[in-house]
Amino acid sequence: MPGPIDTGSVRNRLLRALPTPTLRRLTADLQPIDLARGQVIDRTDEPMRRLHFINSGFVSTVRTMRDGRSAEVGGIGVEGACGVNTVFSARPIHAVVDAVVQIPGIAFRLERDLALRQMSGDSALRAVFVDYARFAFGQMAQHAACNRLHTIAQRCCTWLLIAADSVNDDAFPLTHESLAQMLGGTRAGVTLALSALKAEGLVDYGPGQMKIVDRLAIEARACECYATRQVAIAALFPVTRA
Repeated sequence: MPGPIDTGSVRNRLLRALPTPTLRRLTADLQPIDLARGQVIDRTDEPMRRLHFINSGFVSTVRTMRDGRSAEVGGIGVEGACGVNTVFSARPIHAVVDAVVQIPGIAFRLERDLALRQMSGDSALRAVFVDYARFAFGQMAQHAACNRLHTIAQRCCTWLLIAADSVNDDAFPLTHESLAQMLGGTRAGVTLALSALKAEGLVDYGPGQMKIVDRLAIEARACECYATRQVAIAALFPVTRA
């Protein structure tokens, strides 16, 4: 059996916000797993038995309509985890959205029962989970407003920045189809927006790959939601371990 995870390998900001004793105790129960593009971590109406702390990569929360069409209603990167809402009830919790990997990476898996056990005797862990749940709800509200009020070009820039932050690199694996789902738009519309950015030398891309060439210019083109997200993350995690 593998030993506890080295705390130095933890990039997930929710975990890094924990007091050192809590983090060390929690890492004994964490299991590192690979995240593959298209992998469904949680599926609508099925029990949520695990939490997944994203250490690299990006996961979309997706709602599917009766006619088969789907749209992203939120996203989770290195700032958070899938399934945190399950720890606020002793009863089994069923997913209300799919959690789908858009950018491959690594997550730390924690069984829900172990999370409940850890949280029952650790007020610091509970406080971090509560604060993150509030943040996640705010991001979902921001996302809904963004989809309604901002242009596809603005939102494209915002999500490219969020994706780059989640992999800690301005070059990352991302398909046009994945980005279209994240934006709730068509592949053709996303390709048009990306083509315009590429023509200006702001991004570059190939099959399944994306690269931000001029980050400052992309930040200037992004909608207000990226800056709002960064402010919210800074407020949620004011101190990060070196």
